[in-house]
Amino acid sequence: MAELSAASPDFAQFWKQHDVLERQGGERGFQHSKRGLIHYQQVTLRPVEHEHIKLVMLKPA
Repeated sequence: MAELSAASPDFAQFWKQHDVLERQGGERGFQHSKRGLIHYQQVTLRPVEHEHIKLVMLKPA
């Protein structure tokens, strides 16, 4: 979260407000046609005031 907060003042502000209902994630694997199996760490965030919106981030594992 420190990296995202440093890169985005808006993200840092919202994160400090703790307006997040849910944070889900885990390692995800995808079969790429040229690179083979690649793995990502998934983090899922949902803003409290907009439960119908979900932000899914995939970070290389």
